Amino acid sequence: MELNGDGMHNMNAQMLYAKRLLGKVAVVTGGARGIGAATAKLFVENGAHVVFADILDDLGATLADSIGGRHIHRDVAKESDVESAVELAVTWKGHLDIMFNNAGISGHESRSITNLNRDHMKALRRFLGKRDVSTEEVSRIVGESASLLRGRSGRLEDVAQAVLFLASDEAGFITAHNLVVDGGYTSAATHMSFIYQGQ
Repeated sequence: MELNGDGMHNMNAQMLYAKRLLGKVAVVTGGARGIGAATAKLFVENGAHVVFADILDDLGATLADSIGGRHIHRDVAKESDVESAVELAVTWKGHLDIMFNNAGISGHESRSITNLNRDHMKALRRFLGKRDVSTEEVSRIVGESASLLRGRSGRLEDVAQAVLFLASDEAGFITAHNLVVDGGYTSAATHMSFIYQGQ
């Protein structure tokens, strides 16, 4: 069967808009807000059935009602809570295809930006050129000067789209890969490596 230019265009458009997770079942930890909520919504838009585990019950219940998913109150710091989220998915739909561990706790506390010492904070302020900096300013500064994508900061949807790709059949041969979704920040800002060094 031969396809002319229009036929190929129509086929590509159908593939682009096809539901990439049709019939799949996913568990998303930390799914009540932020990256988890954006991912849960995108999964549902792409045909998945989603259970999300979170400690934020009001936000979780509201999101579940709005997208047709299931929310369960669970603390991901407790293994038994994560197991019960998986059990809910399997009981609800009979199987589990996708597990997105979005929520969690840091395994190495000294790597947190909240634990920078005074010298590191001075260096960060000097780099940013300000004494007091809001999160909005940090986002703008990163978008303008510390990203390879000038003038653009990351959005929740950027991470959700990456997760959607990795959860889809299109990523079937990708494994053992650390996908960094940061607009090139990690590559562009090597002078900020002191944040990740042991203290």
